[in-house]
Amino acid sequence: MKPRRSGIAPRALAVALVIGVTGAMLSSGSAAAGIEARQAAASASTMPSPGATDAPDGDGIVAGYWVDSVTRIAKLGSTLTVPRGRFDALVETTGTLRGNLSLPPAKGYFVTFGIMPVTSRVELIPDGVATGTVQIVPGEHGLAANADVTAKVFVALRDLEVDGVPLDAGPHCRTRIPASIRIKGLLGLTPEAPPTEVISTFDLPSFDGCGVREDLDRLLSGLVSGPGNELRTTLSIRCITREVCEA
Repeated sequence: MKPRRSGIAPRALAVALVIGVTGAMLSSGSAAAGIEARQAAASASTMPSPGATDAPDGDGIVAGYWVDSVTRIAKLGSTLTVPRGRFDALVETTGTLRGNLSLPPAKGYFVTFGIMPVTSRVELIPDGVATGTVQIVPGEHGLAANADVTAKVFVALRDLEVDGVPLDAGPHCRTRIPASIRIKGLLGLTPEAPPTEVISTFDLPSFDGCGVREDLDRLLSGLVSGPGNELRTTLSIRCITREVCEA
């Protein structure tokens, strides 16, 4: 009689291969209790909203931008293309800029060690309003804003698969703290303004709340978290004035 094979072993082996660690498995008992406690804490925490789609209230120039982004994850040496999103900004007379960022989920695909394909759905969840300073200057196509803005986003991982094997990361798998992304450049404030490309570097924080049957925090953090990641962002004018942008 042949012994029965458990479906857990292939999954655990796949995870171990992804980060170059063998035998990365959790026993039951205290480890399982730790996972349950971690999941409960993550569930109780307040998850940021996906992001508003209108500019913040206040006096000033309202400008809406299309956002097209490509990021390169340093540890993986691979790129992630984020579908077109929106940035709705209020340029205030006090020299400040506040804006709401809204980005759709992205499909991630990369290969580790040249042999192990990993796929996921990546969500970039804004942590509040993007803020910064701005100086109104004359541009080639009218007024422009010389802006220095910081946006903070949590990075959440969903629908993980390793070599085609689903890996249950749970509903609360995200970075422990938000990633801080600085966008510095000349933003057009007229419909005729050309797109602006901004290149930023950022640190990707460690992950927390990941894993239902296994604690995946250290595994995912070891795989992707770290400094030196690059983000190329193109901002194109979508609308000017609150009446037009919110129509």
